Amino acid sequence: MVAASKSIKEEASKPKLKRERLRDVKRKCDELRLETQVIARQSAFNRIQLGMPRWSLL
Repeated sequence: MVAASKSIKEEASKPKLKRERLRDVKRKCDELRLETQVIARQSAFNRIQLGMPRWSLL
């Protein structure tokens, strides 16, 4: 048992492989892109509700 937990700790302390880091970055990028789209849609909806033309924000 002690040896098993030690090997798990050793594995956890190893740096991530390049492809794992790349996967994490891509996942985070996708999350941020989706979040940005939601914000843009909500902003457009709010402008419509307020009757504000898009150019008024420039």
